[in-house]
Amino acid sequence: MPSIDVIFHVYILQSQVNGIFYIDGTNNLEDRFHRHNKERNKFTKPYRPFALVYSKSFDTHSKAILFEKSLKAKKSREYIFRLIEGEV
Repeated sequence: MPSIDVIFHVYILQSQVNGIFYIDGTNNLEDRFHRHNKERNKFTKPYRPFALVYSKSFDTHSKAILFEKSLKAKKSREYIFRLIEGEV
């Protein structure tokens, strides 16, 4: 039986209300994006609507988690803007 390749994504959403960024990971980016904009996430609910401003795919969950943690550890809006613009 062939294995099913699962791709993991780290993504950044930006609130269209106040500009805050939300960083997270998933194996179903489209579903997760819709959930954020449909009141199914406590943290993002008050800041809807969101735009997907960045995503990066990984072939393993562990690589995705390491990248997500590194982004969150930077705590830098400037770094996130540069990442979105492709300068990093």
